Amino acid sequence: MFKKDPFLLILTILLIIFVIWKPSILREVPLFIEYNTLIVLSTFMLITKGIEFSGYLNQVTDKFINRVKTEKGIAFSLIFIELLISPFITNDVSLFLIIPITLSISKRIDLDIEKLIIFEIWAANIGSSLFPIGNPQNIYIYQSFSMSFFDFVWKMVPFEIINATLLIIVIYFSFKKTEIKIKPFVPIVKNRILFIVSIFLFFTSIFLINYKFQIWALIITGITYLIINKRIIYYGINLNLLLIFVFLFILIGGVKEIRVIDGMLSSIRNIFISSILLSQVISNVPTALLFSHYTTSYTQLLYGVNVAGNGTMISSLANLIGIRLGIVSIKRFHLYSIPFLGISTLLLYLYIYYI
Repeated sequence: MFKKDPFLLILTILLIIFVIWKPSILREVPLFIEYNTLIVLSTFMLITKGIEFSGYLNQVTDKFINRVKTEKGIAFSLIFIELLISPFITNDVSLFLIIPITLSISKRIDLDIEKLIIFEIWAANIGSSLFPIGNPQNIYIYQSFSMSFFDFVWKMVPFEIINATLLIIVIYFSFKKTEIKIKPFVPIVKNRILFIVSIFLFFTSIFLINYKFQIWALIITGITYLIINKRIIYYGINLNLLLIFVFLFILIGGVKEIRVIDGMLSSIRNIFISSILLSQVISNVPTALLFSHYTTSYTQLLYGVNVAGNGTMISSLANLIGIRLGIVSIKRFHLYSIPFLGISTLLLYLYIYYI
């Protein structure tokens, strides 16, 4: 388990050290774990595997490739779709939809799919920032500061324009206009019933999750697949990813309990930069939760925690999901994401303080 997943090993070691240093934290562990997040993750893992097992992804990708025949065209199309859907179904859920399609496309063409998936993760974080319902940190800030929906979107429009433009420029120079070479299609037996049921479960789960019935989404999905195809249950759940989330929740929850940190947060003046930096270590959702108590500038906080998502692999939980789903190299992810974060931060800083 650890041999194939060094990040999980690092988290395990950090957790052991933290518990030895502060044993009292063990009593609080059940309170730190965000069970609803784990339930939602498990639900969409199963649905994604169900869609994959149906065999219909190959048919979707085949039609897509036949219409868009250049590297640049495929990259722009998938990124545009990601930017379009992520504000409505959240950044992590949209990745569960787009990345399997991208991986299916990779079996048919010669293209740097790993790089494309990194850009798709960025697009998910950028697109989801537009609406209050697009990601967890937005939902929290939106409710915490009692903002109107229109005011929220209006504040985030410049953010979207700056980051989406930067992403488009990066894609333009990262992929060629050359026509792709399509590999021979390998026929796969398609299961129409499984595909229809999986799509139905996908939208049903989104509906149930939006109304806080996460556990019912998982129960309905699990029972359905147990009846239709038990192999989906066996192969669908990525235990390593779930453990990573559990360990992160415990570590982040423990850090928040340290009183010294409370004093440090009280003295912070530049929320925009501070929230970006802290998000790289404890993720943007807990950062939004922490800093909301120490600032009245919700614009700086919104911009900070949202742009921070395109940084380290733990700066946004969607990054972890995308990296695991797309089998992306952690080293390469950071090789692209850190410079992108730097440029994006600079542009937003100039907009906030000088425009």
